[in-house]
Amino acid sequence: RHTDRAVWAVLAGMALGLLAVVRQLDALIAALALGLTAIGIGGKRLRPTATAGLVLGSMAVAALLLPYNAHFTGRGSRFPIMEYNDRYYAPGSNDYGFGANRGMGWGLDPRPGHDVIDGLINTNLNLTATQVELFGWGAGSLVFLLVHLLRGRFERADRALTGLTVIVWAAYFANYFSGGPDFGARYWYLALPALIALTARGIHTFDTITGLAQRKGTVMAVIASLIAIVVFVPWRATDKYHGFRGMRADVRTLAASHGFGRAIVYGLNHMRGDAVVIMMADASDSPTDAVRYWRLLGEGYECAFGSRFIRGGNVVDYPRVKLIVNRLANLFIRVLFRHGLNDTTNAFKAYR
Repeated sequence: RHTDRAVWAVLAGMALGLLAVVRQLDALIAALALGLTAIGIGGKRLRPTATAGLVLGSMAVAALLLPYNAHFTGRGSRFPIMEYNDRYYAPGSNDYGFGANRGMGWGLDPRPGHDVIDGLINTNLNLTATQVELFGWGAGSLVFLLVHLLRGRFERADRALTGLTVIVWAAYFANYFSGGPDFGARYWYLALPALIALTARGIHTFDTITGLAQRKGTVMAVIASLIAIVVFVPWRATDKYHGFRGMRADVRTLAASHGFGRAIVYGLNHMRGDAVVIMMADASDSPTDAVRYWRLLGEGYECAFGSRFIRGGNVVDYPRVKLIVNRLANLFIRVLFRHGLNDTTNAFKAYR
């Protein structure tokens, strides 16, 4: 905007296209903000050549997604993540907007589907996470921003930053997601620079109210930040995730060094939850079935076993020789122990 040169607009458009490759909704938010900037909202309007460069640059990079999507899903406009969720969870489970079919059935999700109440729950969760984690201040990370909202003089830049924050909130209000304290302010990433800038404005507003010469707001922010560096940052960056849920760096080598069976025994001996599901990490076992296991355990069963060889079960790309050996082995075990199960060798099981 300052130079009004088309080359910078093209580069900005290419950066926007790169964002669209990995974060499509964030790219739409950024495109909306840049589009409003281009037509003169909040400042000088860009020249037509610069606006065209912005649009063409983003389209050129984002277009690389089309053959990629088409290769995996058959349609250039359909993303593989949507295909994956529709196949392994439920049709429409990851679609944008409100609906009873939204969600993957995870334990972090407080309610089935996604509606206005879910949006309010996520708003409260993200506000709390932002208040705690934006700066790690004991008095709250948003305290100076609140001072500026209540007592500050809003200029054009303040309105633009506030508008961007509202756009991010509104966009993700209608987007299904579930999270917890471990995720932080999930999906509000684009709003963080605006919140930081508004906090800086709030510190200046506090200094103005209490006397610019004394700089009380600046001193308080510096002291709070130094305390956060000593107390909050080490916990958030190291202690909180060191050994998180029993994860260890050497776990990935267990199966290779000690064998698959011993790795499973090790995992069972070190589990800390109410239940455990043994499943393959390559998605050959459906996550949807793991959720069904959990629900069966919740009904009071001590264990839950599945079978690939009953009505509703299936196997994909299973070698014929291995299939014959599998069926013979399972028949032998069923006759020997008389338990009636026809897929005992399948490791995909749940226990509590």
